[in-house]
Amino acid sequence: MKKSYFFKFFVFALVGAIVFLPSCKDYDDDISRLDKELGDAKTELTGSIASQLAALKAELNTSVDNKVKTVADDLAASKVKLAALEANSATKDQLDDVKAEILQQVVTLEVLEDLQADYDSEIAAILARIATLEEDGATKAELAALETEITGMLSELQASLDALDVRLTSLEKSHNEFMAKHDEDLQDVIASIATLKAELDPRISTIETLLDIAEGKSGVLKGITDSLAVHLTKIGANADAIALLRTDLEAELADQLVLINANKTAIEAVETDLATKYAELVEADSVLLAQIEANYEELDGKITLNKDAIDALTLRVDAIEEELEEIWTEIGELEGRLNLRINSVFKLVTSRLTAITLAPNAYVEGIEAIKFTSLVYRPMLADENAAIPNGTGNQQQYTLSIGAPTVASYKFNPRTFKLSDADYGYVDRKAEVISTRAAVAASNLVIIEGEPKEKIADGTVNFTLRRINYLTTQPTGNVENFVALEATLKDNAVAEDEEGVVVAAQQELVYDHIYNAVNIRIADKATLETEGNDAHYPTTFDAAVAGKIWYEDMTYDKVYDLLTKVATCTNDGNNHEPFNIEDYGLKYKFYVASSAYNITTGSTVTNQQSYIELVNGDEGTFKAKDFNKEAIGRTPIFKVELVDGSGNVVRRAFVKVKIGVKRTEDILVGKAAYDLLYDCEGEASYVLDEVFIRENVYRVIANTQGQVSMSHEEFWNMYEFDKAVVTKDGYTKSMTAPIIVDGDAGTGTATKKIVWTFDKGEIGKVGNGTQLVATLTVKNKLVSSEYPAYVTFRFVVNVTLPTFELDKVENEIYWENNQYQVNIAVPTSPTDVADNAIFRTSLPQAYFEYDVEFEGNDACGSYSYKVVNTFSNGGKDNPKLSGVGIDGDYITLDKSSNAVKAALNSTAGLQAEVQHVYSYGNDDEVVINTFMVNFVRPVNFNMPDNAEVVDATDDGDEVDFNWSGLLTDWRGKAILEPGEIAVTNCSGVWEEQPIVEYVYQP
Repeated sequence: MKKSYFFKFFVFALVGAIVFLPSCKDYDDDISRLDKELGDAKTELTGSIASQLAALKAELNTSVDNKVKTVADDLAASKVKLAALEANSATKDQLDDVKAEILQQVVTLEVLEDLQADYDSEIAAILARIATLEEDGATKAELAALETEITGMLSELQASLDALDVRLTSLEKSHNEFMAKHDEDLQDVIASIATLKAELDPRISTIETLLDIAEGKSGVLKGITDSLAVHLTKIGANADAIALLRTDLEAELADQLVLINANKTAIEAVETDLATKYAELVEADSVLLAQIEANYEELDGKITLNKDAIDALTLRVDAIEEELEEIWTEIGELEGRLNLRINSVFKLVTSRLTAITLAPNAYVEGIEAIKFTSLVYRPMLADENAAIPNGTGNQQQYTLSIGAPTVASYKFNPRTFKLSDADYGYVDRKAEVISTRAAVAASNLVIIEGEPKEKIADGTVNFTLRRINYLTTQPTGNVENFVALEATLKDNAVAEDEEGVVVAAQQELVYDHIYNAVNIRIADKATLETEGNDAHYPTTFDAAVAGKIWYEDMTYDKVYDLLTKVATCTNDGNNHEPFNIEDYGLKYKFYVASSAYNITTGSTVTNQQSYIELVNGDEGTFKAKDFNKEAIGRTPIFKVELVDGSGNVVRRAFVKVKIGVKRTEDILVGKAAYDLLYDCEGEASYVLDEVFIRENVYRVIANTQGQVSMSHEEFWNMYEFDKAVVTKDGYTKSMTAPIIVDGDAGTGTATKKIVWTFDKGEIGKVGNGTQLVATLTVKNKLVSSEYPAYVTFRFVVNVTLPTFELDKVENEIYWENNQYQVNIAVPTSPTDVADNAIFRTSLPQAYFEYDVEFEGNDACGSYSYKVVNTFSNGGKDNPKLSGVGIDGDYITLDKSSNAVKAALNSTAGLQAEVQHVYSYGNDDEVVINTFMVNFVRPVNFNMPDNAEVVDATDDGDEVDFNWSGLLTDWRGKAILEPGEIAVTNCSGVWEEQPIVEYVYQP
């Protein structure tokens, strides 16, 4: 009932505040008056309870303090009493009685807790009565406030009681500590008594023994009399000590009894005071209860007055609650629809494609383009000699086209757009220079293959396109084809009930690259890119008959795979490259050519096609009929066609093969390399004799059936000469080659050996060394033989030039600074003509001894000198000076050369680097020695150290060179005119000219 009233009242108040119901205004005055009366009652009750609790708290505090002091005094008295008992050697029972008496007079913690529990029960009763009032109709707010205030007051009372509890606990703790100390003291007294008893027991036994003796119970008296006297004296002394100790104990016990009695009195006083305070609390509780009952009756009356109004309001609140439930239901539905709409809008914002921009892979004259490659053709006729239609004439026009897939790239915005949220297509435009026409509904130029794919690395979306209908849509004149990508949005990319949203990219030029009859051929895969047109198979049967054998690896006993050897070639006039037939939807079909290929041998005509059959036309496999050896040596022609998806023949080719047998590996035999020293004369001869051939050929040769070895007669009946080749350092050389020579008669007329004999002059230039390799090959002349097809005999010869040693001793008179000094010719007389003053010096005279010894014979060679470099004024000439020459064994110098004159008169002069070489007859040269030649200047101009020539003011002074020592030749001898010339005796003096001298004075 309470919960219902309060909930309805709260709902009513809330609804009234929100929707401003006009009917609530009628109750505003009644509610205000009720709030005022409840407030006055609360104030009055609060004041009364607070004053009574404050007075009770003060009385309790005063009473507790007094009782604590009284208890402390009583405990002190009890301590005195206990001490007195211990001093008087009280028994344990007496001490226990005193302790019990003390404990009976102390208020323990349990008693205090019982008292507190009584108070708690009373308070709980008060709270129960308040709750009863609440259930009878008081408002929740008023009762809650009243309950809070009463609880606060009781909390304060509880705090006071807790403080009293703490004080009593402290008092009990002190009492316990005292009792613990008392117990310890008592144990000490007991321990002292036990010790004393232990000391007295032997003594008492001794006294008892003495008494027995005194009574005549012992016959031994005399020996004990003295000892007994001494002991009696000690006993007397001990008795006095015992008497004193007992007195002290009795005094101490008396003090303890006094203290215990005092504590007992104090405890009794505390009990009396606590009983009084409890009575006062009971009285206060009665007064408080009476006040609460009075307040309850007053509140009950006021609540009764408003009960009818509250009932009426309850009815209205119930109606409002029903309306609110409907409103909340509608709000929930609206919220759900709104959330769906918000989610839809959010998804639309993030998922809707807003723009498509081009990411071109090609440009044509600056225009974005998509490059398409198409093959145009006309199906070939079935005739095996039909030509490939070339697009000219009525019967040659191209009728079909196939486009290869190409990639068009775009950038989608936003990048989060899901590609599956749109349907894609292309629309066409034909654009002229000045006009356009509208786009058609769907592209007639291109189709999309597969689904678009994201290329994350480039941030693009790639579409695979294929060109269609080229022949009917190719551009003409100045009109070009354009296409544009369109994306029709769907699913997450459109709003509810939204249709027809299209995002289009900018248009792109359709650029067509066309392959026709000229560009495409079926060809040999292995040589397609290297042999050009020579790799193309014949396109007609007749051409194949006249043409070469393409493959000789087909054997009569195995299925032959032609597909692995076939490829399609695209040729743009320059490069030959593989053509991917899968991109164009093409495939190969293989056949045995149906035309007859007859070969006439004597009077026998054999159709080569009759020995072969097709195994699988799609896989390109063939075999000899019945794997019959009769097919060996036949050369059938296979037909391969390149066909489209409809079976139309796009290209046709014919391949001639030769059927053979599987042979064992070819044999190559030879000895280790020979070393040959080139010495100009004579022959060199090498032999692979009968013994070598027997060990390395006849005894090891085997066939595919596992048969090993044959006789020399069998071998030479089966094999015949094929070719002999000589190479020098890997290049073919024209010189005498090995030959087959009949063996010795003693070993059989059919024996053979291989001989290679050649003149050394055929070798040519050797240089730092050269290698000759000569091979002689014999071939298996039996077509059906399963032995090796070829056996090759090989010779390897390493040729080197002879080494030499040079012993030389320089002619010291001609050497200076490690250079051979060359001078001009000495005049025969003072009147010798100038033309005879030439440089022509013997080079052999530079050495006193000069001996060259070769390892081999050097009779065919010759010696010579060469000028390899010249040096002018310390620098190398490039090119070398032409005026420096060699004439046999002489070095010469052309003085008429201005360059030679300048070099001779330079500071560092003129030098030449000369080589002494040995030349073989095969253009080989060996440098024997290299040395420097220095050309000595022929004339030197020597000015005296103390002579000067001073120009005059007119035409200058004249110097007479006809002075001994002014001009000298290369020997240092003076050059003078022949005869004597008379001169006027002349002399000269020095003219002194005074010069003004200035002295600096700092």
